[in-house]
Amino acid sequence: MNWYIEVLKKYATFSGRARRKEFWLFGLFHILATIMFLFLDGLIGTLDLQSGLGILTSVYILLTAIPHLAVTVRRLHDSGRSGWWYLILLLPLIGPIILLIFCVQNSQPGENQYGINPKDANFYEITGSSTQAVEVSNTRNNTLKGDLEQIKKLFTEGLITEEEYNLKKTQILAL
Repeated sequence: MNWYIEVLKKYATFSGRARRKEFWLFGLFHILATIMFLFLDGLIGTLDLQSGLGILTSVYILLTAIPHLAVTVRRLHDSGRSGWWYLILLLPLIGPIILLIFCVQNSQPGENQYGINPKDANFYEITGSSTQAVEVSNTRNNTLKGDLEQIKKLFTEGLITEEEYNLKKTQILAL
């Protein structure tokens, strides 16, 4: 559930990278929420059987369209592709299959043009919790300057909050 909320917090953040875990857990909870809203629409009588949508479901889908697009673009970035690949969905049948393949693929190792790898434990680990979102590793011979640059980059990419940035900066400087 934390991954779902983290995606919503990054409502329209199209820069940076998103792990498979972030993408797929958001998708799972998105589907579960859509089913819940369909059920509620059926209970209150606002479900249109011809379209298969109700008022609550339609509003929910509209409100989550941008976060869904943003996390998909970040997922494409994680595999080293431009977010413009999202438009492949316009190709009937084959487009969604190709996009699915792109989203299933593993992250591009190391840093790419869209940022550092969110899975790379040598830099940081996203845990899905806003209070524990980032851990800078001291296991390698990272310099103080390098660690500070890493957390600043995370902050500017919107992967951590200002509070988390200041906390990590204090922790690094205290070492």
